Amino acid sequence: RLPELTKIQKRWAIDNCVQHFGRRLKGSKITCADCGHSWQGEGHLVDTLVPSKCPNCQRELTIKTTRQSLFKQVEYMCVVTRSNGYQVLRFYYVCARFRIGEAAKYDITEVVQRWIAPNGKQAVLALLRPMFSYNDTWVFGSSLELRPDKDLYDILPHRIYPRQLIIPEIKRNGFKGEYHGLTPFEMFHSILNYPQAETLLKSGYNSLLLCFARDSYKREKILRYWSAVRICIRNKYRINEGTLWLDYLDLLTYFGKDTNNPKFVCPDSYRAEHDSLSAKRNRIYERERVENERRWRREQEQRRIEQEKRQLERMAEDER
Repeated sequence: RLPELTKIQKRWAIDNCVQHFGRRLKGSKITCADCGHSWQGEGHLVDTLVPSKCPNCQRELTIKTTRQSLFKQVEYMCVVTRSNGYQVLRFYYVCARFRIGEAAKYDITEVVQRWIAPNGKQAVLALLRPMFSYNDTWVFGSSLELRPDKDLYDILPHRIYPRQLIIPEIKRNGFKGEYHGLTPFEMFHSILNYPQAETLLKSGYNSLLLCFARDSYKREKILRYWSAVRICIRNKYRINEGTLWLDYLDLLTYFGKDTNNPKFVCPDSYRAEHDSLSAKRNRIYERERVENERRWRREQEQRRIEQEKRQLERMAEDER
């Protein structure tokens, strides 16, 4: 029942997912890679990020100085929609082929659908992938069918279509249109399955939310230190670097500090405290390393003495 892409959506994908450029030769002749029109440009030979408009199609172009005549670009667009109470993420493979002097050719193919139920359960429909393939390789003759969930289907799209249809359960759990560095699936799956992720999103702890949703090891840390996180939320303590703050809590635990004490959990500068404790721990590690090395040398020396003693005993027995 899901509709095909509309002409407006296809045009938006072409305009926003693909880099449009003009090829410039050393003689300053510029050719629009989109429509194939050529005109005489200025004499600057370096690439420029300042857009230049094509006189024919009026498209803003990035100018490249090169003799190459064939180009290919691949990007992904995501359409966030809903169907029968499910949140649906539709991923489209946007391929642009440019031959200088000819009109560009665009292909837009749906390659993955991720269906997410209000209770957080999810399923994947996708095209087949060739064995040992890269992310931009699909078997385009195959059909969208149920596939085992794999990381390769969690696509980070180049652009998300601006008109998004969100199910009420996701809105209820704090989503307001911003993904804060996460993929759409990471965001929706996290806040539907983990109340901690919902709390982090609603409280504005986006750095910790990124750690929670993307890294299972850091997620376990956040769950282990959840009482400390709640202390920060109650005290409106801002955490802009989630990984650093979690490492700081590990240091507090290493030195036997109370991670349920706001004095330690919410210092004036957790970066400064982290650096101080990290330097202290490194000094301890260095002392332990030196002591281990001394112990090893003593053991080696003791072995050498014992070997020499046994050798002398054998020589004395041989003489007798």
